[in-house]
Amino acid sequence: CPLDKRLNKDEVSMILEKAGDMFKRRASDLNQANLSARLYMLSYSHTKILQLLNELISPPNVSNDEKLYWAEQSQNFYDTYLSQQTLVLETLNRDGKSGLIFTNQSLMKLRHFFELHRKGEFEVALKVLSETGLVPMKQDEMDLMQSKFRDLDPVLKAAFPTVLTGAVECLYEIFRGLKSSHVATPEVQSCLSELQFQARIVFLFSGLINMPSTCKNTIAQHRAHMIR
Repeated sequence: CPLDKRLNKDEVSMILEKAGDMFKRRASDLNQANLSARLYMLSYSHTKILQLLNELISPPNVSNDEKLYWAEQSQNFYDTYLSQQTLVLETLNRDGKSGLIFTNQSLMKLRHFFELHRKGEFEVALKVLSETGLVPMKQDEMDLMQSKFRDLDPVLKAAFPTVLTGAVECLYEIFRGLKSSHVATPEVQSCLSELQFQARIVFLFSGLINMPSTCKNTIAQHRAHMIR
């Protein structure tokens, strides 16, 4: 007999969710991860499927066929279930899990940031990073973003060392390009000073949120090249 003829709806959902948990433990395998996602959908475990997607699109600086696949799946899930009023969105809000949506969209924006960084589109990359509201570029943004950092999902916090080093690399490349290709007019000097100041803000922020020494050292090295 079919399982749902012998068990009630909640019991079936629980079994499917537990099966999803089992396959999630082997989520490094694409087929296992797909099975886990499908089982979570069948069991209406909306929180767990979003947590799974967030883990699978992380870290955002890594780009390979599997990460691109899951980024596409994540975008499809958002467009279908989270960009408009749906039962999934209602359930997440009711259960106090709307922060997972913020994490998901932040990770997707960070993936875009790193894609632009790899292409050498540094100014556009910084604009995308600014839209996340995660990294300060002005003095008066530091306290707010430090406070925001404390409440971030661990999967998003784990990305910060590469995000901050990526940010200062963008600033350095813009600085280097501007300095080498323009006459030192007052306007150019003003832009260079602003880039130096933004790099200093990123460095100070890395200390405020206790980034690893490797991250802070990389930022400091790029700052030093901008000061010379």
